[in-house]
Amino acid sequence: MTFSTSNFGKGNTPSKWGKIGNALLILGPTLTGLFTALPLPDKAKLWILPIVGILLPFGKIFTKLFGNDTSEENYKDIGT
Repeated sequence: MTFSTSNFGKGNTPSKWGKIGNALLILGPTLTGLFTALPLPDKAKLWILPIVGILLPFGKIFTKLFGNDTSEENYKDIGT
């Protein structure tokens, strides 16, 4: 597994990181709705909602940077 910008958008995200990224996308609207419905002061909501709205999509983008390392060097026998 490698972490690189060259992995972005190639569709080779490992399933573990793909599931984490998808969970972040599900959590975004869920947490936004939860914090909107909670009886918090308006000033707290003005800070929490934009942070949640920005961080969770960036988490999904971050997980897309992980990729499977498919170079042939990793598949060579050690003894040869």
